[in-house]
Amino acid sequence: MKGRLIMTTVTDKKSISDENYARVMRVLHDAETRLLKGSLDPDAVVLVLSHLNGKGSRAENLIEYAKENCPKIDWKDKAKPKARRSRKSTTLFNEAEFFQTNDDLWVDTDLEKYVGFETRPSRHASALKCRPLTQNENEAQLFGLPGSPEHIKTITERAVDLGQIAGKIKAQAKGTEGELLNNGYANLFPVCGKDGSLRVVDVHWAAVDGRWFVYCNPFTPDFVWSAGRRMLSN
Repeated sequence: MKGRLIMTTVTDKKSISDENYARVMRVLHDAETRLLKGSLDPDAVVLVLSHLNGKGSRAENLIEYAKENCPKIDWKDKAKPKARRSRKSTTLFNEAEFFQTNDDLWVDTDLEKYVGFETRPSRHASALKCRPLTQNENEAQLFGLPGSPEHIKTITERAVDLGQIAGKIKAQAKGTEGELLNNGYANLFPVCGKDGSLRVVDVHWAAVDGRWFVYCNPFTPDFVWSAGRRMLSN
């Protein structure tokens, strides 16, 4: 594991050099991203962080960083952090099986083309946060301009799993009331594409057809979404 290499370097010294500090920071970023995507067990992050205790002020700063940015770690016992388990943990989800056009769902072919379908871990739909648009906003305002910290955070942390979108749709399968708008207005989800770029998935209920429509759009900074729509993200 990459973290083990960093861990060895850290524990052999009383403090951390600038180079190793930067390396551990990168590991923490990578670990948190993989943790949220379900490809890294929280215990693996704990293993690295446990060995930072008592290794100088820079190590303490790293621990403080992790406490703020690794929400799945229980920090009650500072010396022995433990992985926090919850019902929001990941489960395997078959994306190709769900996202098929049928009598209950219409799916844009660009979703498979640009995002791709796999059987992979997905976080629980209840983890999503909903933000109503109270005024007209363009996509740069919603997701940040390319290269900006906000845009990078959208792709690496706030981006939604396809399984989470499916969970929201299944909860309102017949267009019933719920967190998703069912009045024909768009429900927006930031999703990470195959190439690592941001895609904007638009889900809306079409009463005439009696089914949900799922569109996969390219991120367009100056495209404006009208007030009354909703954005859901992690």
